[in-house]
Order: sequence, then C-alpha cells, then structure tokens
Amino acid sequence: MQGRSRRIEANAGQDLDVWLAARRDAGSSLGDHPRWYAERDKGRCTMHVGELLDQVRQYYLDRFINVRDELLAEQNSRLILEPELRGSDGAVVTEGALQLPLRTDFAVIKDGGTKTLSIDTERMLSFEPISFIWGAGLEVRLGPFQWQAMRLQVPLPETTRWQPLQHWYWRWFKEDAGEHNEALAGAVHFLSDPEVADGGVTFAVDLGTAPVEAFEDLLDALEMMGAKHCEIGHPEGSVV
Repeated sequence: MQGRSRRIEANAGQDLDVWLAARRDAGSSLGDHPRWYAERDKGRCTMHVGELLDQVRQYYLDRFINVRDELLAEQNSRLILEPELRGSDGAVVTEGALQLPLRTDFAVIKDGGTKTLSIDTERMLSFEPISFIWGAGLEVRLGPFQWQAMRLQVPLPETTRWQPLQHWYWRWFKEDAGEHNEALAGAVHFLSDPEVADGGVTFAVDLGTAPVEAFEDLLDALEMMGAKHCEIGHPEGSVV
C-alpha cells in the first residue's frame, strides 16, 4: 500500500467461533446493535450479517489498539493516530486515477525523525461465505476478509461513473479530523485504483477505524454505480 513504510504483523489466524467465545468470556457484547433489527425489513443486512461485520472490524481494532497503547508507553516520543498524507505545503496529497488521499495508521515522532507504521493481521476470521441482497437488488457474496485490506470484485458497465465511489471515500476519509494520540478518527484509510478487466472491476479498501456504517454506505455507492452483484473477500471461504 502506498505511503506505508513499515508493517506490524500479528499472528491472528483464528476461527470465528473460538474468537467469539474468548470475547464473551471477557464480557464483550459485540454485535449488540439494535439498528439491524430495525432495518431488517427494509432491504438492509440481516442481524446476523451486521454482527459478523462488527466482529471482523473488532478483530482488527483489537490489534490496532494494542499497538497504540504500546506506542503511547514509549518514552521521549510523540504519537499521531491515523495521520493524513500531506505535502510540503500542508495540503492533503491525492493520488491515482481517482485522485484520492490516504492515511497511515500511526506516525511516531522521535529524535527529530518521523516513522510511519501500519497494522496487518497475517490471517483473518474464518466463517462460511454469506449471500444477501442489499438495497433494491445488489446481490452481495461475502467471504472472509480483513477489515484493513478488503478486496472487492464488481461487474460494472463500461460507462461507469466513479463519482459515487469517490464521494463515499471523501465522506469517510474525514479530512481535517484533527490530530489525536488516543482517540480513533473513525475514518477509512485507503482505496486502490480500480483494475478493470473483462467487464469487471477489482479494488482494495483499507477501512481503517471506520464503523460498519461505512461498509453499508460503500454498498450504496456500488448500487448507485449500476452494480447488480459484488464479491467481497474470499467467496469460497478460504483463509490465508
């Protein structure tokens, strides 16, 4: 991923049921979100899918927060969470065909220098792929994926307008959210350039610390672009 100078790897291969059991033993109430009940009859995700997305997100955030706390404990250093990539003039740098900005996970300022870091999990939660209909008719096939490295494949017409996707990204990028050393920005970090081949488009998204609502809004954007079907993650249920 562009703008990333170092990766922090976590040995995170784990079955979903095992991970959930550990979270429940610790008193966690993951997935307890009434919005899924309220929207179940409005063509949105079922409660089960909503809980699953919460768990995938939390699986990543647990590691993000652990590393944050370790960095905060370091002496004689200053930590910035989720900094925007900016140029020498202080303006947010945009890159790629869609001209979008990006964030790194952490910037550590120490001894007159700045080091950027990102969080990766070697593996992902394992679960059986799920299919559901979103909105007015977007068929979604959801397999295991990493919140910080979500892969999408979408058949789109040749006349696709990318504005809905760009608008989605800018909204959840939350430009000028301010510098923090503890509070999460709740923002997406990166969207790759779309790779177009054989009538389909593939791209990758780092959802960063954004909430599940950002995932929902992304599906809305795809539907606005004319998508009728999309595959997210590893549709065959494979885990890497």
